[in-house]
Amino acid sequence: MEKKVAAETERLILRRYKKEDIQDLFEYLSDQEVVKYEPYN
Repeated sequence: MEKKVAAETERLILRRYKKEDIQDLFEYLSDQEVVKYEPYN
């Protein structure tokens, strides 16, 4: 059973992560320009 979407607009869908998101998440969090202001190392 898939959980409901947390929020949705015309340009954005917020939802919980899924297993198949792992590669995209890894690439996003591996980019130093993306994460340089995040509060973790």
